Amino acid sequence: MRHLTKLASLLAAITVLSWSTTARTQVYEQDFEFPDGTMDLGDGSVIATNAGNEEAAQVLGGRLRLTSDEIGSTTASYKIPPISDEPLESFLAIFEYSIFDTPGGNAPADGFAFSFGDIPGEGVHGSEEGFGGGFDHISFEFDTWNNGADEAGHNIAVNGVDVEGGFNELDPLTDGTTQTATIIYSQTGEDTGFATMQIDGEPIFEGVEVTGFTPQAGYGFAFSGRTGGATEDLFFDNLRIESPAPLDNADFNDDGTVDLADYEILKSNMNSPGRLPEGDINFSGAVDLLDFVTFARVFNEANAAAAVPEPSTWALAALGLLALCGLRARRK
Repeated sequence: MRHLTKLASLLAAITVLSWSTTARTQVYEQDFEFPDGTMDLGDGSVIATNAGNEEAAQVLGGRLRLTSDEIGSTTASYKIPPISDEPLESFLAIFEYSIFDTPGGNAPADGFAFSFGDIPGEGVHGSEEGFGGGFDHISFEFDTWNNGADEAGHNIAVNGVDVEGGFNELDPLTDGTTQTATIIYSQTGEDTGFATMQIDGEPIFEGVEVTGFTPQAGYGFAFSGRTGGATEDLFFDNLRIESPAPLDNADFNDDGTVDLADYEILKSNMNSPGRLPEGDINFSGAVDLLDFVTFARVFNEANAAAAVPEPSTWALAALGLLALCGLRARRK
């Protein structure tokens, strides 16, 4: 009886969520089309460095240069004001970046981080590891210098501590080529969420579980970078941050329509690891009931003018999926 009550409660929640309206989308965009030397973009953002290295961070050639291969011992940041008055439950960030240095000499250093959270104010610029343990934030790190602890590579960290499964040793150095990073974060509980990162469409992290982070009103975004005795040029361009993240692509078979064929794909992969072609709408790395919640809404919106299943039909479908999840769980 207790299990039936739990199923009924979950089913009711799924039915309500399936037919709820979506939050208003908040967007920040920047293409850095300003004269060389610009540091004030006029949008509330702040570009700054430590004293004496002000020339390192500026617009050059229609891109933002955050650190310079010719200037060592730099800490620099590009801080973006909050894009909403409410806590962000999810966001999508897309930006182009390029890292390189002059051939010969030291290896390039030190990389950069893209952070979301309680971004510190004037005078604190962070590094390739975000802003450390004194500020509540999640950071996506591109570390180009190995300090001897095998830490060079890509990281996801909360308050300066790598999350489980949030590190790999792939070299983020792009040798002057431009790459596109896609970062998705979605809150799933009071202090839990998942994070996904892709570079040029290839997954670096998929659905990594994040714990110990709770977005608050007033949290913002920032890029931070650093050089030491070793240096590098670090450029950014074509930044877009969007919240909530548009996790609503339900056309799993890529035939141009969201229909029952897509539902069958989702159903057949329910409660299994997967990516978008298998039904993972929210990029969590698994096909689950959260994907079904979104699918029901997107299907209804896509087929509003046609004969589509009533909410009660989706409720029955959800009940079947719940039973399927339970069956697969018992078999493990």
